[in-house]
Amino acid sequence: MRIEAPVSTPVPRAKLLHGNAICVGSIFLFSLAFPAADLLLQDWGVLGLISIRNMLAFGLILLLFIALSGVQGLRDLPWLRGFWIGFTGFGIGSTLLIYAQAISDPITAALAAAAMPISAVFIEIILDKRRLTLPFCMGLVLVLMGGFVATGAGLTDFNFGWGLMIGLVSVSFFAWGSRASVVNLPAASPLARTVVTTFGMWALRCSYGGLGGCLDGQGRIFPRQAPGISFQCVFTRF
Repeated sequence: MRIEAPVSTPVPRAKLLHGNAICVGSIFLFSLAFPAADLLLQDWGVLGLISIRNMLAFGLILLLFIALSGVQGLRDLPWLRGFWIGFTGFGIGSTLLIYAQAISDPITAALAAAAMPISAVFIEIILDKRRLTLPFCMGLVLVLMGGFVATGAGLTDFNFGWGLMIGLVSVSFFAWGSRASVVNLPAASPLARTVVTTFGMWALRCSYGGLGGCLDGQGRIFPRQAPGISFQCVFTRF
């Protein structure tokens, strides 16, 4: 039985260029976080860094939404559904990505992030029954090359081990969250989706209160000394 891919509406060229430019800019800003996180991890630890970063992200997005749509617009947002998408996809994904960098290095984490299109493709094949065509595969290769260039990742000077494996798992959560936010929140604007899913991502830090057994006296985690224990502790609350 032959399964056809869903028919999509053609997008104007100007809109495609505008969307691609935004994607390039977002990847560039995203790549700046890896060297910064490498410095902050030395003092803050995995849980401290991810907690502060997610809290600041939600606060900034929330203020931006209020400035553009007003406080009244918050009542109409799909909070419950967006919460679980952000909690699962972006909350777990962001935590695992920081953890992957902590047990490896920034290059390995950036390489894993650049490989996110591969995870997105597998998700589309499994959930959307998408067929692999030659133009699609060529586009995937170009996206991967662009991701390597934008993030500064390379195929040398990285650690192939737990860091890369956990990093690939983390970007799979990110890819699923991106798809789920579009498929399950079709009526919401991109900014509205970002607000509710970032709220779920930030709410994940509230579950860190039960991770005391994995922390030292300063609330830090030592992934290089106990990778298996720390990895298990991330999921203690689920």
